[in-house]
Amino acid sequence: DPEKSKSIIEELAKEDPSLATELEEKIFTFEDIIFIKNEDLEKVLKKYSDDKEIAFILKGASDDIKNKFLTCISKRRKDIIEKEIDYLGKVRKEEVLEKRKKFIEYLKEMEKNGEILLRPDKEIYIT
Repeated sequence: DPEKSKSIIEELAKEDPSLATELEEKIFTFEDIIFIKNEDLEKVLKKYSDDKEIAFILKGASDDIKNKFLTCISKRRKDIIEKEIDYLGKVRKEEVLEKRKKFIEYLKEMEKNGEILLRPDKEIYIT
């Protein structure tokens, strides 16, 4: 749960700021998807083919996250997912968070297999 993670890190930062920073860098949340390269998210979404599941994941997500997902898929698939989001109506927050958790686990597995990178390159380059 992103809210819980943030709260824990804030409390930890009071006691040990460097540990809090290190932990924060290792945690990957649903909101961090915004930082994944589009090419990597495209790979993920091609393999994660259940449109209803993606609609569920996007239910209640920020516009930035929705746009990130929807720009990484075909127009036809985008239309299907947007309609599916509308058809879902009200859904339990717990269900959405559980499906997002499964999606994050899927992302981490793909990273572990060397298929994608979850964290952006934080180095600064000069050309």
